[in-house]
Amino acid sequence: MKKAFHILLSAFAVLLLWSCSAQKNTRAMRFYHALTAHYNIYYNGEVAFNEALKAMETGYKENYTGMILMHPVDALPKEKAGTGGPFDRALEKSNKAIKLHSIKAKPPKKPGWRNNPKQSAIQAQEEYNPFLKNSWLMLGKAQFFNGDFLQSAATFSYIARHYVQDAEVAAESRLWQARCYTEMGWFYEAEDILRKLNINGIPRKNLNQYAAVNAGYLVGNQQFEEAVPYLQTAAKTAKTKLQRTRMKYLLGQIYTGMGENQLAYSLFNSVASANPPYDLEFAARIRQTEVFSGANYRKMVKMLERMAKSDKNKDFLDQAYYAVGNIYINQGDTTNALANYELAIEKSTQNSTDKAIAQIKAGDIYFQMRNYIKAQPCFSGALAGISKEYKDYERVSKLSSVLDELVIHAEAVQLQDSLQTLVRMPEEERLAVIDKIIEQVIKEEKEAKASADKDAYLAEQQTKDNGIDRPGMETADASQPTVGDGSFYFYNPQVVAQGKTQFQRKWGRRPLEDHWRRAKKALSTFEENIAVEEPADTVAIDTTLQAFDTDSTLLADAGTDSIPNISDDPKTREYYIQQLPLTPEDIDASNIIIIDGLFNMAMIYKDRLDDLPLSIEAFEDLERRFPDNEHRLESFYQIFLMALRLGDTEQSQVYKDKLIEAFPESDYAIAIADPDYEYNMRMMDVVQDSVYEATYNSWQTGDIQTVRQSSQEMNEKYPLAKLLPKFMFLDALTYVEEGDVEGFKAALKALLDKYPNADVSELAGEMLKGVLRGRELVQGGAHGMVWDMRFGANEEGVSAEDSARAFTAEKNAPHRMMLLFPTGSIDRNQLLFAVASYNFANLIVKDLDLSFEEAGTLSMLMLTGFYHFDEALQYYKMIYAAGGYASALNRDIVVVPISEANYETLMHGKTLDEYIAFLAETYGGDAADVAARWQLGKDNRP
Repeated sequence: MKKAFHILLSAFAVLLLWSCSAQKNTRAMRFYHALTAHYNIYYNGEVAFNEALKAMETGYKENYTGMILMHPVDALPKEKAGTGGPFDRALEKSNKAIKLHSIKAKPPKKPGWRNNPKQSAIQAQEEYNPFLKNSWLMLGKAQFFNGDFLQSAATFSYIARHYVQDAEVAAESRLWQARCYTEMGWFYEAEDILRKLNINGIPRKNLNQYAAVNAGYLVGNQQFEEAVPYLQTAAKTAKTKLQRTRMKYLLGQIYTGMGENQLAYSLFNSVASANPPYDLEFAARIRQTEVFSGANYRKMVKMLERMAKSDKNKDFLDQAYYAVGNIYINQGDTTNALANYELAIEKSTQNSTDKAIAQIKAGDIYFQMRNYIKAQPCFSGALAGISKEYKDYERVSKLSSVLDELVIHAEAVQLQDSLQTLVRMPEEERLAVIDKIIEQVIKEEKEAKASADKDAYLAEQQTKDNGIDRPGMETADASQPTVGDGSFYFYNPQVVAQGKTQFQRKWGRRPLEDHWRRAKKALSTFEENIAVEEPADTVAIDTTLQAFDTDSTLLADAGTDSIPNISDDPKTREYYIQQLPLTPEDIDASNIIIIDGLFNMAMIYKDRLDDLPLSIEAFEDLERRFPDNEHRLESFYQIFLMALRLGDTEQSQVYKDKLIEAFPESDYAIAIADPDYEYNMRMMDVVQDSVYEATYNSWQTGDIQTVRQSSQEMNEKYPLAKLLPKFMFLDALTYVEEGDVEGFKAALKALLDKYPNADVSELAGEMLKGVLRGRELVQGGAHGMVWDMRFGANEEGVSAEDSARAFTAEKNAPHRMMLLFPTGSIDRNQLLFAVASYNFANLIVKDLDLSFEEAGTLSMLMLTGFYHFDEALQYYKMIYAAGGYASALNRDIVVVPISEANYETLMHGKTLDEYIAFLAETYGGDAADVAARWQLGKDNRP
């Protein structure tokens, strides 16, 4: 009997297992597959998923100085480069559960099921394992946290479609899909999903998730203020304590940006009190100081000073002193604030963002104090520690650039002043100063040697500890710069900025010029680092030491243009004496540097820093020290203008009188002597544009008298108009119409003498050269003189070899498109923008390179990259068709397709007329449009 029972039990088990096949959909089968999927597969995957997620959240090294991320996954790249990741085991288990336990078979249909909504919904299902939705969701999440956002979005889209009848699962999937889109930067798609969910209604269970995803979308899209209410919900409902604390910190940062300092302070206090990881707690305390405005600030200062003394905070000293500086600055105590910011910079153990922010704070204080010389190294140094994504990067970069330029001139002035002061000393005192410098050099050499020996010893010990030079161990290539993220040195802006700072620390801020390391080159190659407060009639030992370049390599590199018998030993008196401006000629050269330096400083104060009072001081200092300097006219006029802007009528009248008295025939004197000067200046920009356009049209139609009259009137009424060079150029071209060679030469020479750097001066210079070489004018318009020229011809004409060259028919060879125009006749940037915009919008696959080239009096915009003539011709037809840009081009521009080989031939003494004739004869109807437009242009020339 007992034996029979076991046989029946075994048979029942076999029948049960057979009945649980996924090919049948019964209650027992659904129960079995749900149970097995959950506890046999999903559980292991869930454990692996949670462990990987915890490791990601706790192991991420956050930069708490800038705006933090909502979650460490936000730091992953938008597009995944490789495969795999820490969530692979969860992926494996999810896929296994889906593969083994998915039930697709429909359950038996009950009578009347079509009319029963519940039964109809059951039959419409695509998956009947009630637990498998969890495996699908874990699959999408694992892909997401592995950084495979696109694949994850596809998975969640699939879940939302196939579980459409489960509102909570569908909503959860759509929210994850929106989060994927946010991570990829697809903000429009993310917003569309969130908007539709909001319209259709969000299940109660998904409301917290909706708040978190919406907060992430808004923060990612820089809509911080709109993110606040959603972030508040997310900060309360995040699953882990660490994430809740992170979101509070982020919310505090947003409140800081909104100016809600009390709310921000409260949130940072909550973060610091929640026993988070120490770096987060420390950062929260630092952030509190940025928004602290309480009266009892001394208590907080003492607390931070105690923190600075703790050994565990030795790597956070810069942040601690930075925080103290914040407290003082909030109390309006800039002296103590600056002292602590300087301490933060000094105590920083690495060129980090924390150090950079302290440098920016110190630089801002110096800048507000108008101590631009001390502000410069702060902003310049800060660039080494911040990325382009930092909120203040553009401002800091701009200030650094402006102050770098200013300091070049300021230090040049201070250097020459110090050297001249040293020269004026009695010889005994001068030699004493030099001897003191030599002592300092010897001391520094000893210290440098001791430091180098120590570094070499430590490096040797480190090599032994790391096992380098052991058999089988490889060493790194020391010749390659090391960049933390593996990118090429010059592609990493932080490393480049660090290199710039190190270079300037060693060599100073030098102008861009050749042979900058040569000795005594116009007395300007000393190490520039002189304090602006140094009086002109005294010299400090430290200042003088810094004035001399004691780097022996500087003189070692000197070539044959160096001073004879020059000493290259910085431990000898001769080394320094030979660098002093001892002769009258050297003093004159030194004075020129001072004059130019003061003038350039004044212009930078005015134009780049908008510090008008300091600019006036610099101009007046220049006038006081060098009353006959070459910049007097410009200096007087600039002071006159700035005094008008500042409302100082007395000062403006003084300099108006000075200018008219000293330079009565100048354009400035003529302009400001006009009683309507201020009105003319306000109207000048409007008037000159319209008058020039009318004058240009008159020249095009050959109305010589109107051109000359308009040019004369503009010169008399608006002598400072920016378009005056172009009026003078048109006036010169009228002499071409009359065939008056001497008049043409005189007009061009007057233009070049008065405006050597104007945009039309290059073209005028080329024309003047041509006339001086004996080239004949083409009466009836200047266009013929331009377009009939031979490309590449020299003064002797075209060589026999070039004359023998001939154009060749090469339809299948690479081609380019030439857009030719007289140099200076059009705005290059506008032309480039028009062409580039059209190409971007209309050439989806084709990529053309754009560049400008010059040929005599012509400029050419080159479009290269056409594979053959037919492709170039197709582009030519496109740009002249409706919607193309060619029909809107200036009439002076000629568009011509040409092969690369024929372009070379054209540049060897051929004319465009010859090339167009060859084109029409060789390609016939294919080139008919090009030839026709060329001929039409010739016929329409005045």
